[in-house]
Amino acid sequence: MRGYTPLTFLRLSTRLQTLHLTHDPFEIARAAYEELSRPVGVDLFFNYLVVKPGTDLWLASFDGVPYQAGKEIRTLKFNEAVCGTVAATGRAMNIGYSDPADPKASLVRAFGAKAYCCTPILNGSRLMGTLSFGSTTREAFNTSEATLMKLAAQQIALGLSKRFRSLYEGVPLPVQQRAS
Repeated sequence: MRGYTPLTFLRLSTRLQTLHLTHDPFEIARAAYEELSRPVGVDLFFNYLVVKPGTDLWLASFDGVPYQAGKEIRTLKFNEAVCGTVAATGRAMNIGYSDPADPKASLVRAFGAKAYCCTPILNGSRLMGTLSFGSTTREAFNTSEATLMKLAAQQIALGLSKRFRSLYEGVPLPVQQRAS
């Protein structure tokens, strides 16, 4: 049986929490994709990161589409396609096969996706990127499956925040900004 089960949640949660300790958000995205592939029927994913707040996203990792195709969508503008729309609004989108034709979904439909779920990667209210999963065989993802994808995005946010924080550890603040 495909789909969400408590065991799927437990396996995904355990693996992501273990990887969270490595502070490698790209490894976390790949692990989520691997854990969701069989039970949920996910066969493609895209992980975009914010490069320029409010304007640009960069494709940090992906799978399920040819490498050349990934290179062609390496950057997205906010409000472009599904991932750019999720970045602009801060709200997840869960698109099913039976949904009316949405021009924002044309890019993922071109890759054969019937079901597609994209969720923002948030650290508090700060947008860090988007994480999306698609299926060429499923017609829709249910609410529980979308929740699993949100869990993965939360773990990536933790990994990103720790990774970026560690980049600046030990770097003194400019004198005029130091707390007294």
